[in-house]
Amino acid sequence: MGRQPPRRRGRRGNGADETQTQSGSWEPFQAQSATALCKARSAAARVSTYPQPGLARGGRLDSPEAAFSILRGMSAPKGNARKQILQAALKQFAANGYAGASVRNIVAETPFTQPTLYYYFRNKAALYKALLDLAHDECYERMQAAAARHREFPAQLVETVVALFKTVREKRDLMRLAFASAFAAPKEIPPEARTVTLVKGKRNLAFVESLIRQAQARQALTPAFNSTELAYALYSALTFEVMRFLLEPQKPLNRRRAERLVALFLQGALPRNR
Repeated sequence: MGRQPPRRRGRRGNGADETQTQSGSWEPFQAQSATALCKARSAAARVSTYPQPGLARGGRLDSPEAAFSILRGMSAPKGNARKQILQAALKQFAANGYAGASVRNIVAETPFTQPTLYYYFRNKAALYKALLDLAHDECYERMQAAAARHREFPAQLVETVVALFKTVREKRDLMRLAFASAFAAPKEIPPEARTVTLVKGKRNLAFVESLIRQAQARQALTPAFNSTELAYALYSALTFEVMRFLLEPQKPLNRRRAERLVALFLQGALPRNR
């Protein structure tokens, strides 16, 4: 039997052992200090002296994004790390805004290190975008599920509004972040975050309009106004209720309020005999 080629072993640091096996795979490193990102770059740079997908031999890592590309190729951290990082990021963004929050402070709120954060999120902007995605998707999915439980339009509308109000109550900081992003100055938030706000905000509005359009097709609503006009009228009232609650949490945002709002929308303010 021929002599086996020796295993090439990198320098040991932070309790990490970067070892290249005969198959060329690498055991993941775990950084343990407050300067975890720098050490992640250093370890990844040592890895890059050997062929790596998407990275030239001897390539340099000059940004968190470059370290991210290496970290994504390693084993995923165990547990609900992504969720905990998002919760920590929400706390920091809600308290300090986008510019005032830092990756270092976000990581300090978790039991993880910066390499773990960069495994899931390319940078701070990606974290912020993920939170906005979560805010809009949560509302959309809950409204869809609520509307699907009923066939009659008035009940559909009430349950849809109840679901939206419940989401806002349970995730007040997340919803406040979404509203703040909608009205932020052009350079106040990352461009990709503004895109999420516009695209998914319109999608959620379009869902409400689809319910109205279906009701008009069944002659359950007047044709005097088109579906877009009715959707904007209803959504404007919903937006006001949500903004009022975000500013004054003691104000009710419950089923009773949802029922009254839908009744006003469907019945109007004029006397019935006119």
